[in-house]
Amino acid sequence: MSNYIVCDGDQLKISAPFGHRNVMLKDPTSAVIRGSGKAKIDNKNVCVVGDEVKVTLDATYTVPGFNPGEGKVTLSLAPDQTVPWCMSGKPVIVVGQMFNATFIPTRYAQMPPPANTPDPTGPTPGFGQFTNSQHFVTAG
Repeated sequence: MSNYIVCDGDQLKISAPFGHRNVMLKDPTSAVIRGSGKAKIDNKNVCVVGDEVKVTLDATYTVPGFNPGEGKVTLSLAPDQTVPWCMSGKPVIVVGQMFNATFIPTRYAQMPPPANTPDPTGPTPGFGQFTNSQHFVTAG
């Protein structure tokens, strides 16, 4: 089954629940992936494996009973989101199903005083998907 190839500037849609945390991007318009592949579609570089690790999105999060916290969302590709393509130099990224996202707190949510207990530490997993801008080139 073929999937649309992801290109420079394509939007990312991040699902809000990351485990017990409700994550919201600070600037949803900045949730894009930048393509560095050699090939172009509609005058935009295709996205290749490695472009996804350059995505880091600022976010806030809430946990019931806690004051909000902050962190970063990163992503990694699912197995159905890469396809070898000779014109790109590396395997290209395709829309596929859902990519894996990870939320990493940088400022933990805190219980209100007097407790001031922080949210349990550690990253939490989540998911997201690509919104492709082109609808004519597929791979796979």
